Amino acid sequence: MRFPRATTAGLLSLLIGGCVLGGYLYFSQASQGNAIRACVGPEGDAEPRHHVPATKTDVATIVLPADPDKTIGPVDEHAQLKGEESAKEGAKESANKASDQELPPEQTEKEKAVAELTKLLEKIENSEIETPGAETFPFTVTISGRVIDDAGRGVDGAQVSARFSYTFAKPPASGERSRRQVSSARSTDVGVVATTDAGGHYAATITAKLSAKVDLVNVAMSAKAERFAPGTTVLVKEVKEAEQRTGVDLLMFSAGIVTGRVVDRQGNPLKDVTVRGIQGRSEKSSEPVGRSGSATQTAKTDADGKFKLPGLIAGDWIFFATSKTHQEPDQPDNLTVLAGSEHILPDIVMAPFTSVRVRLLNEDGTAVTERPSATLYFKHGNNSTRGISGRADAEGYVTVTGVPTDATEFSLNPRGYEAVTGNYLRLIEGQLNEAGEYRIRPLPAKPKRSR
Repeated sequence: MRFPRATTAGLLSLLIGGCVLGGYLYFSQASQGNAIRACVGPEGDAEPRHHVPATKTDVATIVLPADPDKTIGPVDEHAQLKGEESAKEGAKESANKASDQELPPEQTEKEKAVAELTKLLEKIENSEIETPGAETFPFTVTISGRVIDDAGRGVDGAQVSARFSYTFAKPPASGERSRRQVSSARSTDVGVVATTDAGGHYAATITAKLSAKVDLVNVAMSAKAERFAPGTTVLVKEVKEAEQRTGVDLLMFSAGIVTGRVVDRQGNPLKDVTVRGIQGRSEKSSEPVGRSGSATQTAKTDADGKFKLPGLIAGDWIFFATSKTHQEPDQPDNLTVLAGSEHILPDIVMAPFTSVRVRLLNEDGTAVTERPSATLYFKHGNNSTRGISGRADAEGYVTVTGVPTDATEFSLNPRGYEAVTGNYLRLIEGQLNEAGEYRIRPLPAKPKRSR
């Protein structure tokens, strides 16, 4: 059956029109589905086409703004252009605000993250912690001996510790053509490996996980006991795998113990106060012992204000107490420690720090609103000086804490302004002390250097 040419052309036009209409409907629906997936995220798509990270190290987070009040509809090109213009203006305002700040918070967080990562890499490099997934090589040695005091007697209950050190050939970096072999030194702290018996004997089979396969290691042995000062560390050199070394004796010195308590002026115990003992004696209370090679010991007070300093070598010692909330006593304690004896110090009494507030004014009497940082230098009764910094608020007030209660004079040094000196104080402990208002003058501008 044959159709006229006009009828054939009509059928073809109808077929083409149907295809165009069907394609328009298909692509319109697909475009709307893509818009929905772009807004709701991968949860709305049964088969997401994007790559999903499989490990923690391959994570990329995309944050899209969510607004439940908005509905999805036809795209308005003019509205899209307006949105882009608003976004550009918002970005410019954010950039201007960021440039006005001295140090943006984001930059501070980045610097902290970089610092923490650097410390972590250093620990991994020094084998203080193991790299996740890194291969380790166990190395086992057996070492035995005695821990004896300066009179040759065995030390009972001493804790013996070990530390491995070794060197290995470091492979060249990728791309290097140098044939020069580079060696790398590492160390691994094993910790306590044995405790001595009544005769001071110890025997330890020690296994350390090394970061490289080596044939020889050096093992540093040391001991610690409550009534003894640590002696010199003994280095056992070039020990082979599974080798046994005997007769490794560790010398300790008979020492004393000092205990005591830190309280406030009402006799209440002070917690977390650092008590430091330094070997030697100082005639001047304001001058700590600074002799090179002096032994030192530190301890923290507990909830009852008590502290304990073991292992003090026989001789003269001086003791200091420092705290974040209380000022250091003017008169540190001196004590002659006897070997094998326990000494009790008299209670260390500490006075609380107090707070001081000053107000910064311009020359015309209005408050300084630039919020400059300012340092207040406080002069003690013994003529020593302590500097404490703070930043002015919107009304020009600068408040600092940790001021010694015996401070009688202070100087004010605001950043960008001339200093104010010779100001006298009368402080009340544990309170906010108003130190007055001060008119300050900006520093003169520095002349520009001519080229």
